[in-house]
Amino acid sequence: MHSKKKNKNKNKYKSKRVDEEAHGSCSQEGNKDAAGCAACNSFGQDCPQDCPFAPYFPAHDPQRFAVVHKIFGARNFEDIIKEVPEIKRAEAAESMVTDANERERNGIYGMRDPSLIASVMPQYERHHKYQLDTIQAEVNAAKTELPMFLPISSDDAIDAAMPSCDDISTYF
Repeated sequence: MHSKKKNKNKNKYKSKRVDEEAHGSCSQEGNKDAAGCAACNSFGQDCPQDCPFAPYFPAHDPQRFAVVHKIFGARNFEDIIKEVPEIKRAEAAESMVTDANERERNGIYGMRDPSLIASVMPQYERHHKYQLDTIQAEVNAAKTELPMFLPISSDDAIDAAMPSCDDISTYF
């Protein structure tokens, strides 16, 4: 009967051990001179040079890791980041941090909070309008350079050969 109580206490701490094991690439034999990352510091481990968390969770911002760990878990974060192409990992990590912060702030809607969406949409619209204006300017610049490379003398022939920049519906 005494052994059941012992096993019960053992399971009580299992989830923390599992997350520490998920952080297995951050072993006890890491870089002892560095401050490490927030994840390694959270688990009380030295941060190795190849730590999967170090690029995204600096030691000076432990809350950043804490909220991601609470919402997603260290193992899930590491697994997701490993599946993302290396060039997109920072963006994916930032997205998960943002999502975790919003879920912490609003547990029901998280990132899908209608008030958040309404406040963010104008920023997206401005960004996409800027991108569209930039692309239209590049197309117009290319149109002015095109006669140098074509033996056509008429501007009407160039306009006929190029799609209109004003009608973006052809791109969707």
